[in-house]
Amino acid sequence: MKKLVILFVASVLCAAALAGCAAPAANVTWNPMSAGTKDTLFSVWGSSPSNIFAVGDDNSGSVILQYNGKTWSTMNFSADYGLAGIWGSSPSDVFAVGGDNSGNSAVLHFDGKNWSTMTVSPAGGFLAAVWGTSSSDVYAVGKQGTIIHYNGTAWSNMTGGTTNTINDIWGISSSDVFAVGHLPGTILHYDGKTWNPMTSGTQDTIESVWGSSPSNVFAVGGNSSGGSIILHYNGKTWSTMTDSVPANLFLKVWGTSSTDVFAVDSQGTIVHYDGKTWSKMNGSATGELDGIWGSSANEVFLVGANGTILNYSGN
Repeated sequence: MKKLVILFVASVLCAAALAGCAAPAANVTWNPMSAGTKDTLFSVWGSSPSNIFAVGDDNSGSVILQYNGKTWSTMNFSADYGLAGIWGSSPSDVFAVGGDNSGNSAVLHFDGKNWSTMTVSPAGGFLAAVWGTSSSDVYAVGKQGTIIHYNGTAWSNMTGGTTNTINDIWGISSSDVFAVGHLPGTILHYDGKTWNPMTSGTQDTIESVWGSSPSNVFAVGGNSSGGSIILHYNGKTWSTMTDSVPANLFLKVWGTSSTDVFAVDSQGTIVHYDGKTWSKMNGSATGELDGIWGSSANEVFLVGANGTILNYSGN
């Protein structure tokens, strides 16, 4: 199961609300947290600093953890499929996605009290990521170009125009959404009506996408040889960032503003962009890091292999 999930894995915070927060320096301390598990955690999302979820795979089924501001604990849900992505619109409206060993999709929903399985018909491929603008506008992406949409009542398939695996999805609004995926440099854009391919300028696999505005979007990934790539979209074209730091395959990118962007790679490297240059941060994990989320520029969480959870808190 773990091998399957890792192929696809690799929420945006309002920049205006965080404009007064200082971006972290490269020498900040990332503190390890006790997850209570050694299973791989692929994604993390929260509604507040005291209500955070992390999801993953234990080789035979799903793993869901919750953080209450003090400790992480395992939530009461078990299924025979792994989970690769999580996103929510509120504490009582959280979606988690993944799939089983046969590549079938799975979608879970948390109503603030319990997790339940949602019906996806017709079932698509394994799902790697989920994102939305509201409780009635949610997207999930995954294997064989699968894109599904939830309108608040039911999930339905969307036509993306590709059979390449899609690894991540993120957007500014329901009419400005980006999806990225496997080689050759797959990037799709949704304008509210149709999905259209974009020219990425790379043949590499793209694992993750995030932005602070329609004209400031980042995408990260790399190749099978372990090389990394960081792309930037200025509202018109994608280009490779020439000051990217040496790293391995990047698996996730996320930030709080245009001057506070994080990326993590397959060997536990953490890099940061201050609006001008990318730099390697102190601290790393012994294995891959797969997920990033924070409640502010000064409260950021990373998750990854072997139950790794790292936290940066404070200036």
